[in-house]
Amino acid sequence: MIDWIKTRSKRDLVLALVMAGGFFLLVGAVSRGLFSRASHYASSHSYEHSSGGGILFDEIFSVSPGAMLVVRVSDLDVVVSATSGSEASVVLSIDEDEDVSGDALEQMGFQVERTSEGLEISTEGDSWGHGDYDGTLHVTVPSRFDVQVRTGDGDVAVESIEGSVMLNTGDGDIALGGAMGSEVMIQTGDGDVAVGGTSSGSVRVQTGDGDVALGRLEAEDVQVRTGDGDIMIEELSGALTASTGDGDVMLHIVDFSGLEISTGDGDVTLYAPASLAADVSIRGGELILGDAFSMPATMEDRSLEGVLNGGGPQLSIRVGDGTIRLIER
Repeated sequence: MIDWIKTRSKRDLVLALVMAGGFFLLVGAVSRGLFSRASHYASSHSYEHSSGGGILFDEIFSVSPGAMLVVRVSDLDVVVSATSGSEASVVLSIDEDEDVSGDALEQMGFQVERTSEGLEISTEGDSWGHGDYDGTLHVTVPSRFDVQVRTGDGDVAVESIEGSVMLNTGDGDIALGGAMGSEVMIQTGDGDVAVGGTSSGSVRVQTGDGDVALGRLEAEDVQVRTGDGDIMIEELSGALTASTGDGDVMLHIVDFSGLEISTGDGDVTLYAPASLAADVSIRGGELILGDAFSMPATMEDRSLEGVLNGGGPQLSIRVGDGTIRLIER
């Protein structure tokens, strides 16, 4: 049954605010640290090719800003950095502990091709692992570029890009500094996702069993789904649909056009201005309402229907056995 409590205690609210503040700082640090991570991988330029790994490929290509990078590789970490100008650099380095024999590029089926749309990079290692090496593909492109990356079992790190972004990995983490384009699509089978400030028409993030941390989002439509992880959003301007099977959800609402959140067995914490206007629908759990909010409501069984500041966009929350907090920020 829903327990509607005006304010649980000052201690609870202070604790929640401290946790949120730490998260907001963390997301900012992740965003700022992406280029450092890419630079670390770029330091592989100092390797010398040997039977124990090193640089296998290092070339520069002429490209046009506004074009597209497509990466399809079997088992590599992928780092994409942004730069000014009209050139793209491609560096493939193999871990030093790898036993590289013969023509590794041929074994991997490594190809770089200029296409009518931009630049395409691919590998064709077979299913028995011949030609699959652990290593890093580091690509630098103009800052205004669309990026599509798919890797079978590696991590993906992309610096802030002025374009659409589609990132996919079978079993790795994904970090995106930010994007300004028509869409952002991120999917990982079993990894964490971190995204910096993003302005886009649509943002879609899905992970099978990882946490999702998003920075400042300005998007018409945001969809986030994780099977068994936490979802944290620094700031939201737009519409959000978020679901997690067994994790917590925490976000700061700046300006929203609709909100739908569901969690099977976790807590939901919303930070919002006292002027937040919404039609509220809550199912399950316990509701803790901060002092700044007044909500006329009707309650029945495990559900609550109410309005904040005269009503507005739909704010819908479903929890199985958790606590819902609405706190002024």
